[in-house]
Amino acid sequence: MMKNFLPLSAILAYLHMAGALQCYNCVASQNDDMKNCLNIDGTVTVESCTDDYPICFEAGVNHVYENITTYSNQRGCAIKTICNLINQDYKGNVRKCRLCSSDKCNNSTLSGN
Repeated sequence: MMKNFLPLSAILAYLHMAGALQCYNCVASQNDDMKNCLNIDGTVTVESCTDDYPICFEAGVNHVYENITTYSNQRGCAIKTICNLINQDYKGNVRKCRLCSSDKCNNSTLSGN
């Protein structure tokens, strides 16, 4: 008699994902519909973090090109050094970058300028 068994790896993967940190996930720039990632509303999706990207983050960045400034906002799961990397890349043009480690904690308002 043959029984149906779920492979142990499938069960472990499910249990890992069931307990995974949940973060809001969106990205928008001034050229897109910026309000899609400015605040948390019904349009923002949620993602499960992984071992490679274990923490929630949110960031608002100004992009300066000669005398023109545009801006972008992003939320999601990330590596723990993401804010350091963003600050290095955008020297002085980071409006906000924040890490947090509870479900859907990356929910503060990211201003547009």
